[in-house]
Amino acid sequence: METKENKRMSKFKVGSLLISVFLLLYIPSLLHWVYGKQIETEVVRLGVIEDLVNVDAYIVRGEEVLKSPFTGKCITEINEGEKVASQNVVATVLKDSSLSLLEELKQKDMDILKAQSELNKNKEIFSEDIFKIENEIGQKAKLISLESNSNNLGKVKQLKEEVDQLIQKKASIFGVGSNSNAHINNLMKDRERLQEQVNSNTKKITSAYSGIVSFVIDGLESTLTPSNIRNLSVKDLDNIKLKDSGKNNSIKSVEVEKPFAKVIKDFEAYLVLALDKAKAEKYKVGDKIQEIRINQISKAIDGEVYFKSSEEDGKCILAVKIDKGISETASLRKINIDLVKTTSKGLRVPLKSLFEYNAETKTAKIVISRLNYASIREVKVISSNEEFAIIGNLSDPGKPGVNLYDTYVLNPQNIQEGQLIN
Repeated sequence: METKENKRMSKFKVGSLLISVFLLLYIPSLLHWVYGKQIETEVVRLGVIEDLVNVDAYIVRGEEVLKSPFTGKCITEINEGEKVASQNVVATVLKDSSLSLLEELKQKDMDILKAQSELNKNKEIFSEDIFKIENEIGQKAKLISLESNSNNLGKVKQLKEEVDQLIQKKASIFGVGSNSNAHINNLMKDRERLQEQVNSNTKKITSAYSGIVSFVIDGLESTLTPSNIRNLSVKDLDNIKLKDSGKNNSIKSVEVEKPFAKVIKDFEAYLVLALDKAKAEKYKVGDKIQEIRINQISKAIDGEVYFKSSEEDGKCILAVKIDKGISETASLRKINIDLVKTTSKGLRVPLKSLFEYNAETKTAKIVISRLNYASIREVKVISSNEEFAIIGNLSDPGKPGVNLYDTYVLNPQNIQEGQLIN
């Protein structure tokens, strides 16, 4: 029969064995966690990457300038960026001498309105008085008839005198009204004379073309033209100096034979820009530009590569044709744009998480953490930019792929298959 001492020793041996197994299994991991290098991981998520370039561009349009017939002020008849039909009035130009006449004309209009208001007010008052007088005349006429029948001639005479006084009173009231009308007529004649003087110093400016109107003149209307795009050089763009065209007010100063407005004749334009040769190589004539973000007006449009120049000082001229946003950009010449060639959506990971990239097959490898152990997977690189890549699985069903929310190693240098991932 086994003694108590033997049982105690047997339990001690079993406990020691369990402790030894625990130490053998977990102490290395504990030491690695405390003293070893941490491996940074992240989770695979859906995302978007864009193949884009941010650049300043100049808008080139077919523009017809409108010149002022004399020095003075221009009153716009149409809003900036608004469409106009041919032969429609764009603005009214007045000589400086007309400005004082306009003030007189404005004052004369106010005087006429005031006189008409007073006349209407008097008519309301006088109409009540005239109504009372006419009633009183009617009553006295009845009395005259009665007194005549009674042969009371003295009374009849008195009543007739009273009727004559009422008639004179009524006539005097009409005289006041006629005087008011005469005053208004004189004011109207004065206004007509002023209007004739203003008309002789005023001219309506019409557009010979239909298009979009802009009152911002920058002096580049005759040089930045669609027909001149192929002649532009990188130096030409660098040397462009935009002048301050001032605020776009409804009334602005103009000079004789100087442009004060323009009509954009075509409902299309060109964005002309200079790109480094390496970036320009991505673009070919006829390529569709998926998205062009015009940052000044927060508007996105599409376009097409119209022209690409040969290299000059390491750069190329690129012209992109657009047919949207013409009205919104009518007052602009130089704009900042994001030129987005392509957009890709899918499983997005940082470029640094990929290794052994094969440019020919467009494949790379990524380290996935499966149950805390490294599993190297081969993936297809669908698209990439300078920071991220959109990846997908190979068509081979026999090879394990990458799924949404998998954990991957951010920096897979020196990571081996099956390695423990902290």
